[in-house]
Amino acid sequence: MIERPQMPKEPLASYEHGSEDGVSIMDGGEVPWGDYGAILAHGMSCHLGRLGGEDGPIQLERTGPFVPPITFPGPGDIVVTTEMKETMQDAGFRGILFRPVIKAHIVEVPWHTWDLEAEEPPYWAEEGEPEGLILDQEHSPSMAHQLGDLWEIVRQDGAKVERVQMGSKAWEVRFHYVPGTWNGNDLFSVKTNRYRYVSPRAKRWFERHFSRWTSFRDGTDHCFALRSRT
Repeated sequence: MIERPQMPKEPLASYEHGSEDGVSIMDGGEVPWGDYGAILAHGMSCHLGRLGGEDGPIQLERTGPFVPPITFPGPGDIVVTTEMKETMQDAGFRGILFRPVIKAHIVEVPWHTWDLEAEEPPYWAEEGEPEGLILDQEHSPSMAHQLGDLWEIVRQDGAKVERVQMGSKAWEVRFHYVPGTWNGNDLFSVKTNRYRYVSPRAKRWFERHFSRWTSFRDGTDHCFALRSRT
């Protein structure tokens, strides 16, 4: 069973280690049952698309009543609870804005009460696809209300990352961070891809307080990676 985490009071400034130049990529933490666990924890932001186009709000489809403080429902997307939003604002994150998320399809699946160490979940979706855990049920307005407000973290450009084609396949690509181009933003995007880049101090802050829900890898020199859901 998952208990709601305590929200930290420490500012990001506590994790500043001098003038550093380096970036990392943030994804979701480990979840059980592969894509099934990812759907349960993060939901989906790409199935319905954004309302009104690519600059519109996310139309989120996910489970309730439990929502982790930070989730990654689609490529490049980050969704947080109101409590997490306020915690990040108080901590002093630079370069981000918050946009309300549309709770388009919310269903009741109390996965946070299950035995997460079990080899299999208590049940599978009817047609076998993980998305069925959500789509097989009708939207529940009461469950959507119970979730409270959810927010997308809107990131700004924060560094220059060069894209280098390494082979004939579209995915045979490497990305190289250009030293000295990071502008100080703590969660940011780049023009060449949709990865979620973070500053050194933000990485340490998340690892200290939200290690269950986040993971990190080197962002200074990395190849294209096919990621499951998140």
